[in-house]
Amino acid sequence: MWLPNRATTPPLHVPHERNTANMSVDDALADDTMFIGTVYRGLWIYHKPPRTLAREVGHKNSRSITTFVWAIRYLCGEVPESRLHPLPREYAASFLRRTIDTSLDMRLVEECWQLLSRLTGEEPPHQEPGVYVYSYPTYIGAGDVQRDMKMKIGASTSMLRRLETQRRHTEVPEDLVVLRIYPCPDPFDAESHIHAILTLCGKHVESLTGGTEWYETSLVAVDAICRAMGMEPSPDAT
Repeated sequence: MWLPNRATTPPLHVPHERNTANMSVDDALADDTMFIGTVYRGLWIYHKPPRTLAREVGHKNSRSITTFVWAIRYLCGEVPESRLHPLPREYAASFLRRTIDTSLDMRLVEECWQLLSRLTGEEPPHQEPGVYVYSYPTYIGAGDVQRDMKMKIGASTSMLRRLETQRRHTEVPEDLVVLRIYPCPDPFDAESHIHAILTLCGKHVESLTGGTEWYETSLVAVDAICRAMGMEPSPDAT
């Protein structure tokens, strides 16, 4: 097992500004409840000296948190995977898998899959790219497609059909239900246009979990917007 030491580990480099190239991963690190999140918040957000943070978490010196720093530097795009030793690789991969399994943000999930693939060679399930719509049973009610309801509209380049059906937020005791999937070659561009139209119509709302892609509209309206853009709903989710 590789352990940090002066011969293999250069001095810690902690940026004073958060990396804008991987902001969604940065946000996930800032919210992470495991030790890697503690290290990220302490060094990258609160700018604590490494020795101070080490003492606060009960470690004797900053060398004890160096492996986490290297893992974070990879996740933030500062160092390539080729420079990671086994232990930082393990910490970074563990964070990525945990985020993939729990995040409701498909852009973040896509980004984490890219990082994980480079790090371990693991690949996401290959499926058709497209825009998806889903919601909670509380919002769906009787399922009237003409009735306005709160729904999340997102995009994915691999669709990940399992999506959120196995994911729960602890504060919402319901599984999310996929309502529509609109296959298309450029899902993020299509998603942006749909969001813009619905926002202009005053349909943007906050969800139970405070997400940013939630709208209060009807499936009929979303179908009409997507058809105007040349997208038909997949029969797998209608």
